[in-house]
Amino acid sequence: MRKAVLTIAPAILVATCACAQPAESPADLRAPAEEYPSVAAALEAIRTKNGAKVTIQSGWTVVQDAASPTVWSFTPPSHPAYPAALRRSIVEQDGAFVVKSDAMCEAEKSACDQLMAEVHELDQRMIEASRKKQPGP
Repeated sequence: MRKAVLTIAPAILVATCACAQPAESPADLRAPAEEYPSVAAALEAIRTKNGAKVTIQSGWTVVQDAASPTVWSFTPPSHPAYPAALRRSIVEQDGAFVVKSDAMCEAEKSACDQLMAEVHELDQRMIEASRKKQPGP
């Protein structure tokens, strides 16, 4: 099975920080593949971290890292892009909060590309929704 590493920069944690904006360049955030040899290894390491909160949401395993503003989402076995992991972190960059995201996907490239397209579309809707909620000048 081929491993694809995908990097994206959406604003997905708007509910956590309504002031978050999409990151300009996610290159300074190491992709999970540089830290973990596989999606399974990432899930095992992250779920056993001290303070990690693990929930299942619509079949996805979601892990909130209490030590940092980071959320990991792991696809369920029934998902076409399984196994895949998405990581989103809120960081301060140039005086503003941004959301940096990256992903590790071990499925076929077409399934990974479709997952990233769906995530990007969701991110765009969330960005628009957060803009509508922010009071005007």
